[in-house]
Amino acid sequence: MSDAAPRDVPLPLPPGWLAKDVTWSRRLADKGKRRAWRWPAWLLARSGDSVFWLALSALALWQGQAMGWRLLWAMVTTAVIVFIVKGIFKRQRPSGHGRDFGADKYAFPSGHAARVEAIEGGTLAACGTPPAGAITRSAPIYVNDEVAALLTLSDVETRFDIFTMIALEQGAAALALELAKRETIAAVRAGVQGDFLTALLNGQPGHVLAARARAAEFPTDEIHQVITAQCGSAAELWAGRATGLAERAGWAVRAAVSPDGQATLVLSGSTAQEWTQSTFLEQLRADWAEDEPLTIAAGDPAFGLAGLQKSLEEARGALALGTRLFGTGGTYVHREMGVYRLLRHLQGTGDLKEFLERTLGALEAYDREHQAELLPTLNVLLAQGGNVSATAKAMHLHRNSVIYRVERIREISGLDPTQAEEAFTLRLALLLAPLG
Repeated sequence: MSDAAPRDVPLPLPPGWLAKDVTWSRRLADKGKRRAWRWPAWLLARSGDSVFWLALSALALWQGQAMGWRLLWAMVTTAVIVFIVKGIFKRQRPSGHGRDFGADKYAFPSGHAARVEAIEGGTLAACGTPPAGAITRSAPIYVNDEVAALLTLSDVETRFDIFTMIALEQGAAALALELAKRETIAAVRAGVQGDFLTALLNGQPGHVLAARARAAEFPTDEIHQVITAQCGSAAELWAGRATGLAERAGWAVRAAVSPDGQATLVLSGSTAQEWTQSTFLEQLRADWAEDEPLTIAAGDPAFGLAGLQKSLEEARGALALGTRLFGTGGTYVHREMGVYRLLRHLQGTGDLKEFLERTLGALEAYDREHQAELLPTLNVLLAQGGNVSATAKAMHLHRNSVIYRVERIREISGLDPTQAEEAFTLRLALLLAPLG
């Protein structure tokens, strides 16, 4: 006994296809019953028969026309393809009065339809083929003193005269003028859009940015979002890939790349396809396979020019803060930066440096000189809620060793990590230390 499936088991087709097939077949069958439709339907059905096209091919070959070989080749090719596909799907022909016809018992794909498509394609291809004995004449189309294309005419030699050549040259000149005009318009538009991006990135005042936006036809009344990336010499490459991905998601994109290798994308569009920011950022990273490390940051989506400026500030802040806190190669989103996004304005300020020096400076100096690991112990102690036993277990130390280190922290810093208020001061200092 063989477990092989029966040979005539059809390959399953999507239900939607079958439903549409049944619907249209029923409509055509109903129309075919009407007397006015009967003969046109019969002629239309017979027009796809292979006998008709074989006769047409033979007539063309008898008259010495190359079209006959094209028709014959199309028929043979489609017959082979249809035979193979029918053997794969094995879809039975419908039964009933007037339906048991055909050279084989399978109905899909339709040999009639396949022949019609092949012959149409061959006919269209033949339209671009010069007639027998024709010659061609070409005139170059110049753009910026370089040949951008050729305008070519094909005809029998007796029809080429001086007026034809003049028309050919004038046509090439007209096309060159049109191409040059389009290039100029594109260059001007790109320059105006570049001015807008430059004004945005340089932090120009709102009225200046609004004027540049109007000149660049920038949509101010839509949702905007800024994404920045640091990827060194590969910034141009990343910007191009990211632009394509964002456009496929439905956004209008404007991109700029700075000399230091930072790319900035401005996404605009209130009718973009449904998407999530995290998924989109994952796609931007997944598409990257270059050697340069890729660090991505994003601001929050916002409305209008003011919102765009805010999103740019958020993206830049997230990029700088994330890189400083966690290093390069990560993805940093402004709203996911937690408490750091509230404190990022303190970064590098004199007040912050003074606060860190007063709370942690002496401990850092002591650790550098004695390798005492007081700051790591303080970190773990605060994370464990001041519990000495839990700290000792987490650090694989004896409890007395932790008690000794806590005493040293209290003596050197002047702050007691076991007291709630002073523990909060030390925790805040540890949190802000990366920003100093």
